[in-house]
Amino acid sequence: MRATDDGCWLYTGGRHPHGYGVIKQHGVSLLVHRIAYEIFIGELPDGLNVRHLCAERSCFNPAHLSVRDVSTRKRKPSECRGERHASSKLNPEKVDEIRRRHSAGETLAAIAKDHGISKQAVWNVAQRISWKHIA
Repeated sequence: MRATDDGCWLYTGGRHPHGYGVIKQHGVSLLVHRIAYEIFIGELPDGLNVRHLCAERSCFNPAHLSVRDVSTRKRKPSECRGERHASSKLNPEKVDEIRRRHSAGETLAAIAKDHGISKQAVWNVAQRISWKHIA
């Protein structure tokens, strides 16, 4: 475990491909944050998922965990794309600027640095792999 300044308890062992802490017990993979919830807070009722209030998937601090109804998590794809996505750093104006600058021959690195995103993210925007809904 590694504690952070914001109170996260980061699991330093095995990881699920999506970043969640995982341990194996009797050949079964178990999510560390779910185990922590059950140990420190109580049994997890059917139909509820444990979610991270801190958005750090490897965190297992019970103060950073909450439950929600599984059915509330289902969204239409259009409801969480583009600037509505929780981790988005872009908006339609920035997307237009990225595409214009890339078309003008600016480097991926320069564009990425100005927007605080990766070169791959710039490429994805410029090639319309991401942000397809922006003409």
